[in-house]
Amino acid sequence: MQWTKYGWLWKLEIISRDGHGDRFTALAGGFEYTFVGVFNTAADLGLLAEYLYDDRDDEIKRATAPFEDDVFIGARLTFNDAQSTELLAGLIIDTDSDTTLWFLEGSRRLRENWTLDLEVRAFNGISSDDPSSASTKTTSFSLHFHDTSEEAQILHLYRYQQGHFSVPSF
Repeated sequence: MQWTKYGWLWKLEIISRDGHGDRFTALAGGFEYTFVGVFNTAADLGLLAEYLYDDRDDEIKRATAPFEDDVFIGARLTFNDAQSTELLAGLIIDTDSDTTLWFLEGSRRLRENWTLDLEVRAFNGISSDDPSSASTKTTSFSLHFHDTSEEAQILHLYRYQQGHFSVPSF
Protein backbone atom coordinates (compact mmCIF):
# COMPACT_ATOMS: atom_id res chain seq x y z
CA MET A 1 0.00 0.00 0.00
CA GLN A 2 1.35 3.45 -0.86
CA TRP A 3 0.19 7.02 -0.39
CA THR A 4 1.83 10.03 -2.04
CA LYS A 5 1.06 13.67 -1.34
CA TYR A 6 3.26 16.70 -2.00
CA GLY A 7 6.81 15.68 -1.04
CA TRP A 8 5.65 12.72 1.08
CA LEU A 9 5.61 9.06 0.11
CA TRP A 10 4.24 6.68 2.75
CA LYS A 11 4.31 2.91 2.27
CA LEU A 12 3.26 -0.21 4.10
CA GLU A 13 3.83 -3.82 3.04
CA ILE A 14 2.38 -6.66 5.14
CA ILE A 15 2.35 -10.42 4.70
CA SER A 16 0.77 -13.05 6.90
CA ARG A 17 1.28 -16.59 5.68
CA ASP A 18 0.07 -19.98 6.80
CA GLY A 19 0.32 -23.39 5.19
CA HIS A 20 4.05 -23.82 4.60
CA GLY A 21 5.27 -24.39 8.14
CA ASP A 22 4.24 -22.19 11.03
CA ARG A 23 2.14 -19.08 10.50
CA PHE A 24 4.19 -15.86 10.35
CA THR A 25 3.69 -12.15 9.83
CA ALA A 26 6.17 -9.68 8.39
CA LEU A 27 5.93 -5.99 7.53
CA ALA A 28 7.90 -3.05 6.24
CA GLY A 29 6.50 0.43 6.66
CA GLY A 30 7.86 3.91 6.47
CA PHE A 31 8.14 7.15 4.58
CA GLU A 32 10.27 9.26 2.28
CA TYR A 33 10.12 13.03 2.24
CA THR A 34 11.70 14.74 -0.78
CA PHE A 35 13.14 18.24 -0.80
CA VAL A 36 13.01 19.42 -4.42
CA GLY A 37 15.72 21.62 -5.90
CA VAL A 38 18.15 21.46 -2.97
CA PHE A 39 21.17 23.76 -2.94
CA ASN A 40 19.49 25.83 -5.70
CA THR A 41 20.10 23.03 -8.22
CA ALA A 42 18.02 20.47 -10.08
CA ALA A 43 18.90 17.88 -7.41
CA ASP A 44 16.36 16.36 -5.02
CA LEU A 45 17.13 15.09 -1.53
CA GLY A 46 14.91 12.41 -0.02
CA LEU A 47 15.00 11.49 3.67
CA LEU A 48 13.86 7.95 4.37
CA ALA A 49 12.81 5.98 7.43
CA GLU A 50 11.34 2.47 7.70
CA TYR A 51 10.50 -0.09 10.33
CA LEU A 52 11.15 -3.76 9.41
CA TYR A 53 9.46 -6.58 11.34
CA ASP A 54 9.28 -10.36 10.97
CA ASP A 55 7.92 -12.62 13.73
CA ARG A 56 9.51 -15.87 12.51
CA ASP A 57 11.90 -17.12 15.16
CA ASP A 58 14.13 -19.76 13.66
CA GLU A 59 17.74 -19.95 12.53
CA ILE A 60 16.91 -20.37 8.83
CA LYS A 61 14.85 -17.16 8.81
CA ARG A 62 17.50 -15.17 10.63
CA ALA A 63 20.15 -16.30 8.16
CA THR A 64 18.09 -15.47 5.04
CA ALA A 65 15.84 -12.61 6.22
CA PRO A 66 17.51 -11.00 9.23
CA PHE A 67 15.15 -8.03 9.67
CA GLU A 68 13.03 -9.12 12.62
CA ASP A 69 12.82 -5.83 14.51
CA ASP A 70 14.97 -3.25 12.73
CA VAL A 71 14.95 0.42 11.82
CA PHE A 72 16.26 1.90 8.57
CA ILE A 73 17.22 5.55 8.13
CA GLY A 74 18.78 7.00 5.03
CA ALA A 75 18.99 9.67 2.39
CA ARG A 76 18.67 9.59 -1.40
CA LEU A 77 20.30 12.30 -3.52
CA THR A 78 19.00 12.37 -7.09
CA PHE A 79 20.86 14.79 -9.32
CA ASN A 80 18.15 14.82 -12.05
CA ASP A 81 20.86 15.09 -14.69
CA ALA A 82 21.09 13.53 -18.14
CA GLN A 83 23.22 10.72 -16.66
CA SER A 84 20.61 9.78 -14.02
CA THR A 85 23.16 10.14 -11.20
CA GLU A 86 21.87 8.89 -7.83
CA LEU A 87 23.30 8.21 -4.38
CA LEU A 88 21.59 6.32 -1.56
CA ALA A 89 23.19 6.18 1.88
CA GLY A 90 21.77 4.75 5.06
CA LEU A 91 21.93 2.39 7.95
CA ILE A 92 19.85 -0.46 9.31
CA ILE A 93 19.89 -0.80 13.07
CA ASP A 94 18.93 -4.07 14.76
CA THR A 95 16.96 -2.99 17.83
CA ASP A 96 17.61 -6.33 19.56
CA SER A 97 21.40 -6.17 19.34
CA ASP A 98 24.17 -3.69 18.61
CA THR A 99 24.42 -4.75 14.95
CA THR A 100 24.36 -1.93 12.39
CA LEU A 101 24.64 -2.16 8.61
CA TRP A 102 26.01 0.98 6.92
CA PHE A 103 25.72 1.27 3.16
CA LEU A 104 26.27 3.57 0.22
CA GLU A 105 24.98 2.88 -3.28
CA GLY A 106 25.58 5.03 -6.33
CA SER A 107 24.71 4.85 -9.99
CA ARG A 108 25.49 6.97 -13.04
CA ARG A 109 24.64 6.33 -16.69
CA LEU A 110 27.73 6.57 -18.90
CA ARG A 111 26.11 5.84 -22.27
CA GLU A 112 22.57 5.08 -23.35
CA ASN A 113 22.67 1.52 -21.99
CA TRP A 114 25.72 1.53 -19.70
CA THR A 115 25.85 2.42 -16.03
CA LEU A 116 28.64 2.62 -13.49
CA ASP A 117 27.49 1.26 -10.12
CA LEU A 118 29.08 1.56 -6.69
CA GLU A 119 28.17 -0.44 -3.59
CA VAL A 120 29.77 -0.11 -0.17
CA ARG A 121 28.52 -2.09 2.85
CA ALA A 122 29.96 -2.28 6.35
CA PHE A 123 28.63 -4.12 9.39
CA ASN A 124 29.34 -3.06 12.93
CA GLY A 125 28.70 -4.90 16.18
CA ILE A 126 27.93 -8.40 14.87
CA SER A 127 28.17 -10.85 17.74
CA SER A 128 29.72 -14.26 17.07
CA ASP A 129 26.52 -16.03 18.24
CA ASP A 130 24.40 -14.20 15.63
CA PRO A 131 23.30 -16.89 13.12
CA SER A 132 23.79 -14.48 10.24
CA SER A 133 27.40 -13.67 11.21
CA ALA A 134 28.77 -16.71 9.39
CA SER A 135 27.30 -15.62 6.05
CA THR A 136 27.67 -11.86 6.56
CA LYS A 137 30.68 -10.01 5.19
CA THR A 138 31.84 -7.37 7.61
CA THR A 139 32.86 -4.98 4.82
CA SER A 140 32.36 -5.03 1.07
CA PHE A 141 33.06 -2.62 -1.77
CA SER A 142 32.30 -3.10 -5.45
CA LEU A 143 32.48 -0.96 -8.55
CA HIS A 144 31.18 -2.32 -11.85
CA PHE A 145 29.69 -1.52 -15.24
CA HIS A 146 26.24 -2.75 -16.25
CA ASP A 147 24.68 -3.08 -19.68
CA THR A 148 21.10 -2.08 -18.87
CA SER A 149 19.76 -3.31 -22.22
CA GLU A 150 20.95 -6.84 -21.36
CA GLU A 151 20.51 -6.53 -17.57
CA ALA A 152 24.02 -7.98 -17.33
CA GLN A 153 27.18 -6.96 -15.59
CA ILE A 154 29.81 -6.11 -18.21
CA LEU A 155 32.91 -5.53 -16.15
CA HIS A 156 33.64 -5.91 -12.49
CA LEU A 157 36.31 -3.31 -11.67
CA TYR A 158 37.01 -3.85 -7.99
CA ARG A 159 35.66 -5.95 -5.18
CA TYR A 160 36.72 -5.86 -1.54
CA GLN A 161 35.39 -8.35 0.99
CA GLN A 162 36.76 -9.40 4.35
CA GLY A 163 40.16 -7.79 3.84
CA HIS A 164 40.74 -9.00 0.25
CA PHE A 165 40.67 -6.98 -2.97
CA SER A 166 39.92 -8.67 -6.25
CA VAL A 167 40.71 -6.99 -9.53
CA PRO A 168 39.81 -8.75 -12.78
CA SER A 169 42.53 -9.50 -15.28
CA PHE A 170 42.01 -8.16 -18.78
